[in-house]
Amino acid sequence: MVMRETPSASPISFSEGRSEPSGQRPSRMRRRSARWICACSGSGCSGRSTIPKPAPNPAAPERLAWLIAVRFPIDISFALSHTRHSDVTEASMTDKLEKWRGYVPDEELETYRKGGFARRIGFGRKAALLNIDTTWMFVDPAFAMCGRDMPQMMDDLTRLTEAFRALDLPIYYSRRDDRSHPTYRGLWNEKLGTSGEYQYTSDPRADQWPEAYAPRKQDRVILKNKPSCFFQTPLDTFLRYDEVDTLVICGISTSGCVRAGAVDAFSHNFRPILVDEACGDRSPSAHKANMFDMDMKFCDVESLDYVLAELKARYGRKAAAE
Repeated sequence: MVMRETPSASPISFSEGRSEPSGQRPSRMRRRSARWICACSGSGCSGRSTIPKPAPNPAAPERLAWLIAVRFPIDISFALSHTRHSDVTEASMTDKLEKWRGYVPDEELETYRKGGFARRIGFGRKAALLNIDTTWMFVDPAFAMCGRDMPQMMDDLTRLTEAFRALDLPIYYSRRDDRSHPTYRGLWNEKLGTSGEYQYTSDPRADQWPEAYAPRKQDRVILKNKPSCFFQTPLDTFLRYDEVDTLVICGISTSGCVRAGAVDAFSHNFRPILVDEACGDRSPSAHKANMFDMDMKFCDVESLDYVLAELKARYGRKAAAE
């Protein structure tokens, strides 16, 4: 909800019991109001909202979010969603570590536990799907860039895409941009030379998606020339415009572009949720190692069934209400 300021008799003060020296006017900040008139035209809006003053000694993120909401006409709910802490318990942390037991030695898991790793980030107020580079070039064995296990992802990608469409949640796709000129490719020239994907620069099918989960008119497609779909692209601004704070991520390859995009999502304070079955790599061992590492540090790695259930539980009610 977007707000604009209107006069009010209630001054703002960060200090309980503090008063201005006798004979002096209150400072500008202390004279600013916490009462706002809604500038939106949405149905069911009361037309007036009061931003509550924080507690005498609020946590720094809460104080900052309140100050921003008072000072600037922005969407308050979106600002607060980026400062709200996840519900983290020792049990949830233990559960996350337990699923990696058998793959990672017990003494290493204990080191992660002591360091406070493996906490859950969780879902926020609004989720979007980020589908990274799942074009035919990476899922069709006819192309050299396709790994052995990648075609098996297609059914899971389709289920995930259909779930987001059913809930009317935004979907973003990424794929490579024009790489017909060496300058566009940059250091990929040195790393891959003329092999790999560059043998398909003239094959239009290489950059198309299978029809089962292909982009539709309402979806957004991000073109990129580097691993991360955030690097020098408008993805960050698109997500903020759509008021997205959670990214459910699928795609190829786990150790490359998926990891780069997931870490950048974390760096931009979007909540990254990696769908295990819907991410793939040419090397199964590289997939597993990177999933473990990101699950400990930057993301939540979850099963497809868990993600589908969470989407329905969290956003299904909102869709039904609308």
